[in-house]
Amino acid sequence: KCRKCLESQGRQATSEKILKDVIKRIVKFEPAAPFLAPVDEQKASEYRRKISKPMDFGTIFVRLTSRKYGHRKTFRLDDILHDVARVFENCLLYNQEWTPVAHQARVTEKKFKELLDARSSQIARMYEEVTLE
Repeated sequence: KCRKCLESQGRQATSEKILKDVIKRIVKFEPAAPFLAPVDEQKASEYRRKISKPMDFGTIFVRLTSRKYGHRKTFRLDDILHDVARVFENCLLYNQEWTPVAHQARVTEKKFKELLDARSSQIARMYEEVTLE
């Protein structure tokens, strides 16, 4: 393979490894508990009316480990960063700003950014630029 191809593949594999590590750490982060599984619609019956694209870290982790975001040179970094941003955006759209779960979302997102920045400031900057439609 050409050198540029190998370098590109290496960067993608590194991005994938970084995101796996950061997501594993977030899953163990206590304030992230409400975001580890899909919202229980039995307890939040209005959720699907307000939130059209639900997302949680359990789903992200399964997608990541089952390579739904691609693998190595096909790894889609943008897709996973959008899904992470959606977890927090959904929480803040559905819940009042002053609620404990909204606070947990802000704390968890801050931790995610810190972990990401510690591993890759380039990916952290990409996350800061994510916009959801």
